[in-house]
Amino acid sequence: MTTARVILYCVTVSSLILQPMFGQERKIDLRGEAGYTLGLEDTPPHAWLGGGAVTAAAGRNIRVGVEILNANLFGKIKYYKRRALLVTPILEYEFSPDRRINPYLVVGFGFTQYRSLEPNVEHYYDRSLPEFEWRKEGSFNFTGGFGLRLFLSKRIFVAPEIRIGLIPVVHSTVAVGYAF
Repeated sequence: MTTARVILYCVTVSSLILQPMFGQERKIDLRGEAGYTLGLEDTPPHAWLGGGAVTAAAGRNIRVGVEILNANLFGKIKYYKRRALLVTPILEYEFSPDRRINPYLVVGFGFTQYRSLEPNVEHYYDRSLPEFEWRKEGSFNFTGGFGLRLFLSKRIFVAPEIRIGLIPVVHSTVAVGYAF
């Protein structure tokens, strides 16, 4: 690699990192998310995630909001449909809220509702009852992690994020959002 290329790369990267006026004066972020999670439940442990989040400014570096994700679980048991709904209030701390590349820490504590379509035991005794029925159970979730908000324009951003916590253990998403 030549010296001119190295200088060009350094200038390009520094201009992206140091460029102000991206995301300034934004009050509300609305984003759609897609991702993957491990350890959502003992069996099956894996899930694809889809949903969204809304956050609002609560100071220069602090944002609060709520995230709603739907998980389609898969893993060891493939015979029954299993889903989970994660509703998590979140708190974000942004390191450079006025820059084009904005790293942040995120923490959340919320509720998880599991739904599964399982055989109805009563159907064996009474054929008028459905053969399968939806069962629900709930638990709490806690996650914390790191994200990076990359502004593509003054309002549109992409935000990859990774979190670890308790149920789910590992949670990774990529969001596309709009800042109001």
